[in-house]
Amino acid sequence: MHKRSITITVALLVVGLIAGVGPAQAKNTRTSAKDGPPPTIVRGGYIDDGVCRIPTSVPSVSDDAQVIEFECKGTALWNGGFTGRTLARYRITFATSGRVFGTYEEMFVGNYAGDNSYGGLLTRGSFEVIDGQHSARAEIVSGTCAWAGSTGSMNFDGSLVYGGYVAQWNRPAVTPAADPTCNPLGSFIP
Repeated sequence: MHKRSITITVALLVVGLIAGVGPAQAKNTRTSAKDGPPPTIVRGGYIDDGVCRIPTSVPSVSDDAQVIEFECKGTALWNGGFTGRTLARYRITFATSGRVFGTYEEMFVGNYAGDNSYGGLLTRGSFEVIDGQHSARAEIVSGTCAWAGSTGSMNFDGSLVYGGYVAQWNRPAVTPAADPTCNPLGSFIP
């Protein structure tokens, strides 16, 4: 019985090889057709030049008297694969234990060095600050101008003032032509 299953498996492999499609090729064809091209990895650095310089709410004590919450706006300058500026809205929680964390929504506007295209990327994510070190994770939820239809993820690590980013950027299969009158901020209002 065991010998028979080996014989059938070998026969199927030979038929596949004669047809020009081996098991690995068949799997890759299905994967690439289903998943599309792999994401573009984009790396660079940031300098937060306006983190929470503009408060948009009065700090409030939550149900837990050990926690203070507030909202603010900020800006950052990016270099590297993406070069430009961001505008962000933050919701920050400070705990008397020293823990700082929250959520944010950020719009990057600038250029991509890989093809010198121009547009905006809207991200939403969360962050945490531990011992002065900033760590944030976000999803790319949309794009504007030449980056319309973008998705992916962003990771940021560094201090509160500067650090690095790594993006896994999924662009549409056909990049739309850049409209010189396109507003890269789209409907994002900081």
